[in-house]
Amino acid sequence: MMTTEEEFSKDDNGIKMAIDGCKEVMESALSSLDLFSNVLHRNHDINFVQTQSPDLKNWLSAVISYQQSCVDIFEDQNEGERKIKEQLQSQSLDRVEKVSIITLDIVTGLAKIIEDLGLHVQMKPIASSRRVLREEVDNEGFPDWFSSSDRKLLAKDVKFHVPNVVVAKDGSGNFRTIQDAINSYPKAKNFQGRYIIYVKAGIYKENCTVPSHAINVFMYGDGPTKTIITASMSNVTHNLKTMLTATFVNKAGMFLAKDMRFENAAGAKGHQAVALRNVGDFSAFYNCHIHGYQDTLYVQANRQFYRNCEIAGTVDFIFGTSPAVIQRSKLIVRKPLPTQFNVLVADGTVERNMTTGVPFDSGFLRP
Repeated sequence: MMTTEEEFSKDDNGIKMAIDGCKEVMESALSSLDLFSNVLHRNHDINFVQTQSPDLKNWLSAVISYQQSCVDIFEDQNEGERKIKEQLQSQSLDRVEKVSIITLDIVTGLAKIIEDLGLHVQMKPIASSRRVLREEVDNEGFPDWFSSSDRKLLAKDVKFHVPNVVVAKDGSGNFRTIQDAINSYPKAKNFQGRYIIYVKAGIYKENCTVPSHAINVFMYGDGPTKTIITASMSNVTHNLKTMLTATFVNKAGMFLAKDMRFENAAGAKGHQAVALRNVGDFSAFYNCHIHGYQDTLYVQANRQFYRNCEIAGTVDFIFGTSPAVIQRSKLIVRKPLPTQFNVLVADGTVERNMTTGVPFDSGFLRP
């Protein structure tokens, strides 16, 4: 990047904010590329392209999504940001996107060739990303990557859970804030199993982030009308980039949430104000309320599942580039500003072989 952060940060906080946001998503892109590369190095049988096609295509789709997020965070209205955006698009990020798209096309093509030639006896059919999303939901309605142990965990009565830590505003738990509980995640690399966080009833006014290393967290509350995480950061009121307004951010794989409410209370006048931003692969939300107005739920990248949830908003209130399945959920359309109109989903898919999109299954819409 020819234009450096130091040249702009003194005069324009928005540019520094955009650069920081771009750095964050490109670090995630590198992680996805590492996963892809590791699988390639471990396998020497051509059949692995077919058998691991869902993983390979997801990681490459995520890289493209992160690249797009990096570009989108720079606003055209700001001259400094526009210059950086143009440099990114014409130089480094353009190459990243082209290589990712070509590789994604190769993986898709190879998997199809292997299927057509019958080189593997037990294969899933290759299809468009929308069809793959439909076919990867099993007879019970769960994505095929959703383990039986996690299904039992979600079905289990909460009174039988044994949490590792408890959050309570009145001091009756281990922590008073949710972020402190998240930060208590074990540093030992050999930690195994679910790290269970129980959040007692209460209104928790905080912005929370589950970091990428905190895998296998299960967080549950006393119900989506009782355990509420709320904040009000927004694009207009706080002059923040949309990606940075989220009340709750999950970056970790295999994150589960149940019986909680995630809310951005900025209101319609705040414009872009995210309640939940999720990039965690194999993450799931069960019986959760996700409430906001514009840009409520940011399904940024990777495989996600939402079941028995309530999602409320106005403009583009479900958006991003993720293979997210939303099932048996209620969508509530709120009243927008006079100059706005309601849009439920803004899908960021830019290439035909990306395994992204947001299918809805057995839900209903309420004005």
